[in-house]
Amino acid sequence: MIEAKLVFICGLALAWGLVFALFLQFAGPGQWLARQRAWLAVAIGVGVDLVLVLFLVSWEDWAKVAGVFGLSAIGIVGRSLYNEWREGQEVLLEQAQRGNGNAGTG
Repeated sequence: MIEAKLVFICGLALAWGLVFALFLQFAGPGQWLARQRAWLAVAIGVGVDLVLVLFLVSWEDWAKVAGVFGLSAIGIVGRSLYNEWREGQEVLLEQAQRGNGNAGTG
């Protein structure tokens, strides 16, 4: 019976991937996610895939695989969050400088 389950889960994976791709391509929030938070779009995609795999393997095997994915993601997620924070700080600094520069001209 694993064959029927495998075919079903693979079909779900295909459908999920197509729907998510269409969302990222054509929906406003999806386009924003793809442009501004691509790392998060990848994490969502991998997360859903891991949930689907849970139906194909034992909990113990799934936990091992999910652990490897989770641990390997720490660096890239941390990097992305740091860069986003840094960009936000730069924007705040620019706004503050513009505000200070305009204070004496009014």
